[in-house]
Amino acid sequence: MYCIDASVLIAVFDESDIFHETSLQMFEFIIQAEVDVIMPAFALVEIAGALVRKGYEHDDVTEYIGYLRGCGNIEFILLINDLCELAINVALQLKVKGSDSIYIAVSSFYNLTLISYDNQQRERGKKMIETTTPESIMLPR
Repeated sequence: MYCIDASVLIAVFDESDIFHETSLQMFEFIIQAEVDVIMPAFALVEIAGALVRKGYEHDDVTEYIGYLRGCGNIEFILLINDLCELAINVALQLKVKGSDSIYIAVSSFYNLTLISYDNQQRERGKKMIETTTPESIMLPR
């Protein structure tokens, strides 16, 4: 099971992103193989905000967010008190950005591997969780 950093799902949609092709291939693999994914619900806000700032049309972004919500193998969870406390501790211990601490906390709480392109998030997160890149997901194990 995985948690996916929002930047990876932004790259799935954004054809101009340098990671678009790899992210899209990984996403298609996850959907087709019905790999379970748990993500913080606030990732949808990050994705929407990033895409409209990049100039994508409101309706297109709304449709993509709706598509993500409808993926049966992706569960978006709310940040309950226990998760918030864990994210605070992650931020304090690992000295990571608030949003990074949330993805690490969700991964830790649910025993997930975090998929991210963010080197700092992956390297610091390794102290608490398993981390990987989208490319690694598609490699034979």
